[in-house]
Amino acid sequence: MSMRYLALGVAMVLLMCGLALAHDVWFIKGDGAFVLAYGHGNELEKYDTKKVKEIKALSKNGEAVAIKIVEGDGEIKVIPSDASKELAILTAFFDNGYWVKTPEGWKNLSKVEYGKPVEDSSHPLKYTKLILSWSESTFKPVGLEFEIVPLSQPSKGKDLEVQVLYKGKPLAEATVEVMGVDKTFKTDQSGKAIISELKEGYNVIVASYKIPLEDKTYADKLSLSSTLTFELK
Repeated sequence: MSMRYLALGVAMVLLMCGLALAHDVWFIKGDGAFVLAYGHGNELEKYDTKKVKEIKALSKNGEAVAIKIVEGDGEIKVIPSDASKELAILTAFFDNGYWVKTPEGWKNLSKVEYGKPVEDSSHPLKYTKLILSWSESTFKPVGLEFEIVPLSQPSKGKDLEVQVLYKGKPLAEATVEVMGVDKTFKTDQSGKAIISELKEGYNVIVASYKIPLEDKTYADKLSLSSTLTFELK
């Protein structure tokens, strides 16, 4: 499995090591199926498939496309099952639950469940969008709570402008990067950032942002991440 992932050339240079919260989710195109991957680029991990709360498939016109969801050993595969509609966009929402940083490391528990003082705590929510076919609808949001929207179709040798939205509104000061590239960008007041360093083949753009929680009973903050995957030919 890992060799197949590596063959797609998706890798990430980590800015911070050892943080469970830095994991992302994204789709990897395989033979007739799409695997929902979880991890740090080529450092993939199995996951509790119950954490995947929603998967949607859309056509070029934004219509729902029927899919078959197959749960395996620590991963989910998505198989298109409607030959009459071309699959253009695939999205997913992954709720990673509560995490606390303890003297023993990060644990997938809430502050209440751990029951002792913690060094840090978070509730990571992860979103992803895979674009398979470009049309006017791909330049519009599809309704993810935390979403990266490309503002044009990527092309070789050119930068790509994207907009990061949270609950449908532009989000300033979100961190944006490309997996495998040791360079980060920040969104401006309109939620936009210009991304360079794109490569031929599959690119995964990652946006992240942290929001302090008013109710800190279970965790101190939301850790949001969203990925946008596309193939640059």
